[in-house]
Amino acid sequence: MKKTLLLTSLALLPLSGNASVLTMSLDAPARRALEAIQCAGLAPRLLLIADMTKPKDSPRLRVLDLDTGKIILTDYVAHGVGSGTDVPQRFSNVEGSLATSLGLYRVSERYQGISGWSRRLDGLTPGWNTNARQRAVVMHPATYVRPGRVGRSEGCPAVRNEVLVSLEKQGLSDAVLWIDGGKAVETCSTGNPLPLIWNRRVKENRCLVNNLKWPSSFSSNQQKWFANN
Repeated sequence: MKKTLLLTSLALLPLSGNASVLTMSLDAPARRALEAIQCAGLAPRLLLIADMTKPKDSPRLRVLDLDTGKIILTDYVAHGVGSGTDVPQRFSNVEGSLATSLGLYRVSERYQGISGWSRRLDGLTPGWNTNARQRAVVMHPATYVRPGRVGRSEGCPAVRNEVLVSLEKQGLSDAVLWIDGGKAVETCSTGNPLPLIWNRRVKENRCLVNNLKWPSSFSSNQQKWFANN
C-alpha cells in the first residue's frame, strides 16, 4: 500500500524538461515498444505504435514524442489483407503472405512511390519482421484509409496522406514503428528492466528515480526506501 501511494504521488509530478517518460503511466503496447527500443539500443525521438488488437476502423495508431512523453497524434492505420478482416488474427514475416508483421521497425529513407511520398521500413525483430525490405512493406499514404472506413493493405501499415505529411514535419527520420499484437514477441537480451523514468538520451539502462523532484512531504528515508524497492 505504501509503495502504491508513492507511485500515485509520483505519477502526478511534472516531468523534468528533457526526454523523460514516466513508464508507469503507459499502457501495455507502449511499454512493450519501449522495451524493444531499449533492447535494440536505439534512441529515437518519435515512437509510432500501431495497436493491432483493435478493429481496423478504430484510431489505433498513436505517435509519442519521447522528448516530452506526449502523444502528438492519434489516427488510423491499415493492416494486411492476409491478417484477417476486422481485427488482425494472423501475422507473418513470409513473402507473399500479404499479412502484417509484428515487432519493431526503423523508419528509413523517404522515397516517391506509386501512392506518393512514402517511407521504407527496416524490421528489427528477428523472426517476426526482418523480411520487410524484400516484402516491400513500407509506410505509405492510402486513399482507402479514412475515418470510420479503413481498407486493408498488402501488409503495409498504410496511413492517410495528411498523417504522413504531418509526421514528416515532426521528424520521421528519427522515428521507429512498433506494431503490437497483444503480447511480447521477443525477450530482451540485456535482461534489464524498463526504468521507472525512461530517458532516450541516457545510454545506461538504469532507473532515474533519484533525478525526480520529490514532494516536500517525502522524507529522505522514504526516498531511499522507494529507490531500493
